[in-house]
Amino acid sequence: RRNALELVRMVSGQTPVTDLAMTTNGTRLEELARPLRQVGLRRINVSVDTLRADAFAAITRGGDLAKVLAGIGAALQAGFDEVKINAVALRGINDDDLGNLVDWAWQRGVTPRFIELMPLGEGAKLGAARHLGVDEIRTRLGARLSAADPQPSGVEGRGPASYVAA
Repeated sequence: RRNALELVRMVSGQTPVTDLAMTTNGTRLEELARPLRQVGLRRINVSVDTLRADAFAAITRGGDLAKVLAGIGAALQAGFDEVKINAVALRGINDDDLGNLVDWAWQRGVTPRFIELMPLGEGAKLGAARHLGVDEIRTRLGARLSAADPQPSGVEGRGPASYVAA
């Protein structure tokens, strides 16, 4: 949104907002990371489905992976409390890159999150054949993950996410 900075400033000034987070495609994050942090944004999630520029452009219909990754770097430098990447796992599209995403994220102190394809809107157009469930995602990540069962985030208001340790 053109007015993202103003929106964050307005919301962060409201009581009792103490933990403000945003999900973004990251296209303007390189220029906005520091100003967003300065007006009260504490956590940020960036959509990154793959580290392959050609596949990223196809999935996002023209997105620039280098620009998004530079935005994540700017967010890390701006000192956000938490930086995460969100990736929709898609069979035959980015399923061969899930391990690379995990390695890239963990090397930078970023939390990778994999989201199952929802059969709604654009997801429905892709069809059930593209769906990759959590068990298969874990299998593909293999030895990168602990053998422990996924644990709920343990943080009130963070939705149904479960986390697995390295």
